[in-house]
Amino acid sequence: MEDAEKELLLHLLPRFDLTTKQVRGIISDDRENVSITATVSELVENPYIIFEQYVGDDSDDSIPFYKIDNGIIPSPEYGLDEILDTGSTERLRALCVDELHRIPAHSFGKAEALLNSINARLDRLPEWKRYVYSLKNFSVEKVILNGGLFMRTDEDKNLYLYIRSVYEDERISSEDVFQKLADQSSIHSELQNTYLN
Repeated sequence: MEDAEKELLLHLLPRFDLTTKQVRGIISDDRENVSITATVSELVENPYIIFEQYVGDDSDDSIPFYKIDNGIIPSPEYGLDEILDTGSTERLRALCVDELHRIPAHSFGKAEALLNSINARLDRLPEWKRYVYSLKNFSVEKVILNGGLFMRTDEDKNLYLYIRSVYEDERISSEDVFQKLADQSSIHSELQNTYLN
């Protein structure tokens, strides 16, 4: 067993109150069956990815943000170290993904509105779990943010956030549609040339 696998299995996953089935799916070489595309090393580096990517067999088989957050930032009464701090960029990204999942029929949202929701949510937590994020947080550690989010600024300098996987899937779908339309257009032109001439 590799060091990263040992770390994940022995030190990280036990913190998250997951089912045996979920743990098996996450540690499996076929973890893509539960929609996790990250490597074991990436999961160890940023355990919030488990929440961001995991998709189980049905709507009851999910891993909510709070399960991972409670394991990463445990109550001081347990005497465990934090895996990441309360103001980490990884946590911000996961919170944004969670907020974006809550928006019906959309895969994107205005960063300012998402931050307002996130900060209001964090303000209701115990003091040791609170943090206030700002728009400036989106301009640092972009590599981490870009791992799960796609960021776009409009002409008025408003920042919009998309769940990266959804954004990329939509782009692929759009390109496929445009390609099919282009193919149909050329077929239509060929038919016109053949039958009208």
